[in-house]
Amino acid sequence: MAELVIVTGDKTIDWVIVEESKPEVRHDDERLRAHVAVCWHPGGVFLLDRLIASSVSDIHDVQVKCAYDEPLADQIRAYKNPYNHTFGVMKLLRRHNKKRGRIKSYSGFREAGRWRVDSPTYDSSATVIAIDDASLGFRDNPANWENLIPPAHSTIKPWVLYKMSQKAATGELWKHVLDRLRTKDDWLADKLIVVTNVARLRDAGAEISRDLSWERCVQDVASEILRNDAIQDLAQCQKLVVSFGPSGAVYIKRESQIPTYQLVYDRERMEGEWEEEHSNGMMFGYGSALCASIVRQLVTGDNNIVAAMKMGLAAMDSIYRRGFGLGVRLKFPVECLSSDYRLQREKTAKRFAVAEILPSSLDYHSSILDLYHHERAEIETLSMRVAKAGEEVLEDVPLGRFGELLTVNRTEIESLRAIRNLVVNYCNRISLSSEPISIAVFGAPGSGKSYAVKQLTEPLKMPDREIKTLEFNLSQLNSSDDLVGALHRVRDVALQGSIPLVFWDEFDSPLRGEGLGWLRYFLAPMQDGTFLQGEMVHRIGPSVFVFAGGTSSQYEEFGKKAKNASPDSKALDFLSRIRGYIDVSGPDPEDSDDLHYMLRRALLLNSLFKKKKIGKDRDGNFRVDDEVIRAFLEVDAYHHGARSMRAIVETSNVGEGERFKRSSLPDLRQLNLHVDASRFLRITRTSPPDFGFLPFSSES
Repeated sequence: MAELVIVTGDKTIDWVIVEESKPEVRHDDERLRAHVAVCWHPGGVFLLDRLIASSVSDIHDVQVKCAYDEPLADQIRAYKNPYNHTFGVMKLLRRHNKKRGRIKSYSGFREAGRWRVDSPTYDSSATVIAIDDASLGFRDNPANWENLIPPAHSTIKPWVLYKMSQKAATGELWKHVLDRLRTKDDWLADKLIVVTNVARLRDAGAEISRDLSWERCVQDVASEILRNDAIQDLAQCQKLVVSFGPSGAVYIKRESQIPTYQLVYDRERMEGEWEEEHSNGMMFGYGSALCASIVRQLVTGDNNIVAAMKMGLAAMDSIYRRGFGLGVRLKFPVECLSSDYRLQREKTAKRFAVAEILPSSLDYHSSILDLYHHERAEIETLSMRVAKAGEEVLEDVPLGRFGELLTVNRTEIESLRAIRNLVVNYCNRISLSSEPISIAVFGAPGSGKSYAVKQLTEPLKMPDREIKTLEFNLSQLNSSDDLVGALHRVRDVALQGSIPLVFWDEFDSPLRGEGLGWLRYFLAPMQDGTFLQGEMVHRIGPSVFVFAGGTSSQYEEFGKKAKNASPDSKALDFLSRIRGYIDVSGPDPEDSDDLHYMLRRALLLNSLFKKKKIGKDRDGNFRVDDEVIRAFLEVDAYHHGARSMRAIVETSNVGEGERFKRSSLPDLRQLNLHVDASRFLRITRTSPPDFGFLPFSSES
């Protein structure tokens, strides 16, 4: 039986101004010459129709029918016609020696107004109905849709894909659909799939975090849909897809009393990170590509929405990479949805992981890592594989990559991203009169506190300023006069036009025997951006202060010390000036419940093997004896944290390209500098024959 897909919704024409290169020869009347071209392409419902048609082009007996005829070139005018219009400026690209383009800036839209022609006719035999609702008039005129969806007790029950763009969950069409969702025994409740974008939910006032963690995104979406008056009607949908752009999407199913949340996500990139990495212009049609992929899945009879979401996200990536083809009529890369691109989409889709989350696990401490890896034996096996093969083994876990720093700890990922966002926002709005911004970082000795912040800020590129790092260890300064000298160095860097990134190591060390004695000298620099030298007040200028703790491994621990400190230390005043903090997890377990310390060790170990250039096997895994890795993972503690792990690998007797064997390890005295050497070596001699399937043996 033939499948029919009906596509309807808002009709738009997307206009762009293409900035052409100026001629080398200048003419007297050049100021009167417009070095631009004006191009257009059918958007809205027309683009959705074309993308769906492309996505199902290899499936026999599927017809895609748009409710409106696509406009012809001689019908197009910028205003007086039955279409809405969007406007933007095109950025030219060079791709494979062909001119391509992406949108440099978007200028908004203009509604068709009184020229709009409505009252389309629909085929009642449709098996899928796709609606593109962009809040441009279609939704508010019942003549557009009153005969579109079969009535409540109809024997014809098509899938209805409802794409919401601007002003989500509002308008007459949504009210009509909502009434039917609340009607008992209406088939529409089972066959409706609503697709929207997280940006549209934020526009409606939903407080959904951005660029912290995927777990936090799902939790915020779930919470806001239930609690936010503007969008809580979406909770009536049994099937709701919320897109985060090309980096991920969440599928909320309410087919039973207990809803489930299926997250499809890029393991390494969130919204803002994807945008930063793909900042060379932007494209239209991401939401339509996602919908087209879902429609394809539906017409094949396979209702696996999550699989369709993965392919839709991969299609968004392809659309960005291709860009527009240039001409009077722009060439949107609809072919990215075709079967010719299927292998490319499948390859791209491999970078997306899927996590199914139940409401019982939706709290602000749980993580996808906890959800999928919580048994000790399984974590041991996984850590062994990570040490040899790297983070690619972690196919179902969000990764936080900051420069060369890689972490799987949700709390750490959120803290690092929050601090990164804080620093980026500060650096984007500073002036010479700006006060410093102050953050704090805590962790056990050797946990890599300074390294974490440096990796966090190293990739940051300010358009007209350089970030320059300065480091001062307060335990090595003797008086407040020494601090004045340090602040002068900071001021000099700021006056030269750079942004000083200033590490105040061991800021919580005593000054002349007084606990937390340094803190009161930082109050004026942190609050007012000034410091006193004699009777002269000096302005520091814009800078980032990073206070690295030396005696407290966590912010909470330091907070308790501050509350109990002498009032003269001004510790609480100091805390009030801190704008964010990071607790860095080292390679040792933080408490008895921390089983993921082995993964932290494994990731660090893998990076150390790379730097040591250990030999690899045919599969690309490092050739290291299982007994050696097992000792690194299982030893009780490292005396100097990550520095000890690094020292053991660096002093091992293994050359470039060679196998790392047990006999390659340093001798007992060298090992004792960094671990309990007897324990470490005993582990290397008590390894089970097949580590991959057995838990660690207990200490003999």
